[in-house]
Amino acid sequence: MEALKLVLKFKADRYNNARALQVDCIERISNPSFPQELRALVVQTTVRTQIPYCRVDQSIPLARVANKAFRKLPEHLEEEMRSLLKHTATRAMQMHSLIAIPAIFTLQFTLAASPEIHECGHLIRYLALDLYTQPRDGAHNRELNRGSQSLVSLKSLFANLESCIVMVHLGHNTGLALSQHIHDQPGRQDFASACLAFRNVIKANNIITLEDTLVRFIAAFLEGGPGKRKFVRFAHSNPQEPWLRIVGPLVRANRREPSGSLLPTEEPTSEEGEDNSDAERVFKEAYWGMAGPLGDWAASFRAQQV
Repeated sequence: MEALKLVLKFKADRYNNARALQVDCIERISNPSFPQELRALVVQTTVRTQIPYCRVDQSIPLARVANKAFRKLPEHLEEEMRSLLKHTATRAMQMHSLIAIPAIFTLQFTLAASPEIHECGHLIRYLALDLYTQPRDGAHNRELNRGSQSLVSLKSLFANLESCIVMVHLGHNTGLALSQHIHDQPGRQDFASACLAFRNVIKANNIITLEDTLVRFIAAFLEGGPGKRKFVRFAHSNPQEPWLRIVGPLVRANRREPSGSLLPTEEPTSEEGEDNSDAERVFKEAYWGMAGPLGDWAASFRAQQV
């Protein structure tokens, strides 16, 4: 108990010191005489450390997430300065944070996003699209079929995008806990391999497998999707464990690009020459991991709480 008290006191003191320092910093940068350019740099640095990643949708606007950068502003701060700091933080998020949004596409092959995303899409630099689909054998896969035709429309919406991650999230109604699969013996996972043979009815006389559908989707992303740098990954989940998903490796789709992080520091090379073989390569690496379908899933996939 004495040790626990010491640890709790240490954490409380560290939090109080950090809180006092943050309040002091906000007091300084909110002074009208503080240079505007320097204030923007301070806020950008704060956002980079506090909000490197965020998820937004119709009910969670960017401005609300940006408020977390400052935790709590001083009560005596004037409303005009509050609005300025929040606006600056939101702008910094658009430039420096990885923004994740659901990839839901309309019948007109456009992104069904909030008005805010449509208004500020040209400002966003790093984007993650989360496309959820529950494959069914012999049915029309609306999400992937629409997505393949909609990705090109995102180029104009996110005109200045540096990096784009597309995560295809597959829902499997297996009746079993997926958390057991990640610890199974190495080899092909039944639920992951079986669904690839599912028939996707595009039209009455046009039926392809789910595997071919995924390759086509990746090919469309490579050819006309947004972002100078493109990344693909897969995730699996099921209704038995709605709080959990198994996430695969992040695979760079632009094979000819220089290696680097999600925040590029140099210009990417041309994407000319990308073809269906590139899409097949990306699919295999992202869906199975570098070891392939007979490799060890635990080496490439990890369980993630959602």
